[in-house]
Amino acid sequence: MTVSDRDTSLHARLARLGLNFDADHLGRARRLLAAYGVDPGLLSDIVLMTVCVEAYRSEDSPAPIWV
Repeated sequence: MTVSDRDTSLHARLARLGLNFDADHLGRARRLLAAYGVDPGLLSDIVLMTVCVEAYRSEDSPAPIWV
């Protein structure tokens, strides 16, 4: 699977979960997953959403309380 295929697959899965990411947010989500060293295909939907929702946080906002 190529990087583009993985991005398309990740984008489609996140969209089914209600996280409609643009290219910038998808890139952030991909980097977050890479930082944790996990394959998104191995994560449950709720864990994937928990990690990827951080992509919505802006760079200048403080970290959420659970971090």
